[in-house]
Amino acid sequence: MLGTPRHPVRQDILARRRAFEEDAKQWGYCSLADVGFDGGWISPIQMLSGHPDGPVLLAKDYLDAPSLRGRFAEIAPRGYLPGNPFNAVIDRALTLAGLSREDIYIAQCFAAIVPHHRSTTIPQRHLRASFEAVGQHELRGRRVLALGPAAGRLCAAFGIAHHPVAYHPSARGKGLTFDAKAAALAEALRRV
Repeated sequence: MLGTPRHPVRQDILARRRAFEEDAKQWGYCSLADVGFDGGWISPIQMLSGHPDGPVLLAKDYLDAPSLRGRFAEIAPRGYLPGNPFNAVIDRALTLAGLSREDIYIAQCFAAIVPHHRSTTIPQRHLRASFEAVGQHELRGRRVLALGPAAGRLCAAFGIAHHPVAYHPSARGKGLTFDAKAAALAEALRRV
């Protein structure tokens, strides 16, 4: 059974997400309903991280269909995988900033599910279509931290005020450690 969000999103934005998912199926993407994770959120990670006024961490996309289908019991209670690098960095950053997941809102640029491996490239036109249909409406008037260049570009293109974060929580290479990425994110959270 899926957890219940502490702060359900506005019904108009939820309807936009569901309509976009149906449109995205023509490109081969899945909906949250297809993978058993539909609910009162734009993304399941908002079960805990859906504060209506808290700072927004904007990432590119949510998990892929195989991960969602294969780890339902692990994901369903809280809406995310606690052990993956993205979430480990966020948890460390929140601790450093004196915040919890309940104090923030996590969103994704892309409001559908990739059907294959998480590293699947999402074409820019698909990211833009999703952001136009859903993301811009979800983020207007919020304090947005753009996690990575894709998020920053979309915010800029749609006139969403945002603050870039030095490193995406899932960034690899360049000798980046979880601690370095968490420190950069914590500093950005303190600024907003």
